[in-house]
Amino acid sequence: MKILKFIVWLTVVFSAGCSQRHYIAINPHVPVTPHNFSKPKPVGLKVIDARSGNKIAQWRGDFYIRKFTVSPDSDITDVMHQKISEGLFRIGFQPKRMEKMPTKTLRVEIVRLKSRYKQNLPVMSVKIQSILRARCKNEGKSYTGTYSDKKELNSAPASTFPNENLINDSLSDTLRKMFKDKRLISCLAE
Repeated sequence: MKILKFIVWLTVVFSAGCSQRHYIAINPHVPVTPHNFSKPKPVGLKVIDARSGNKIAQWRGDFYIRKFTVSPDSDITDVMHQKISEGLFRIGFQPKRMEKMPTKTLRVEIVRLKSRYKQNLPVMSVKIQSILRARCKNEGKSYTGTYSDKKELNSAPASTFPNENLINDSLSDTLRKMFKDKRLISCLAE
């Protein structure tokens, strides 16, 4: 009986010791080449987090002995608003609050930002997916585009944690696709 109690106690202590919360900095690169322009065109901008929760990942190992969660260390909406504003300014727009520019708007939704893990000791595989949806409205005209990216790392040592770089790389590539969408930029420019 004492041995059984000791095993249960050891399992509880071990499980609690291996439960971790990881906070990562969301800071994607804005892959936009600056253009020469005489006067930036004003556009209303709003960024919304349409995800159901703030967690990027939640993982549990075999028998729930190891588990962790991954979340952003700050408000992802604020960071993405700043990055999208930076990209818009580089291509010739002056982002403003949507309320100040109701006739020409860009609404960007963070639809998905997820990590998935699979453990095959001594390595883990990591899959990242990011999806943004942009909606332009400009005096009766509108355009909606969805932009996504997937990243995968198949041989990450179980002792490392490569999330932050993969997540930011995926968001950077998603932003690049959004800013290269000629129909979206044309809708904003008219």
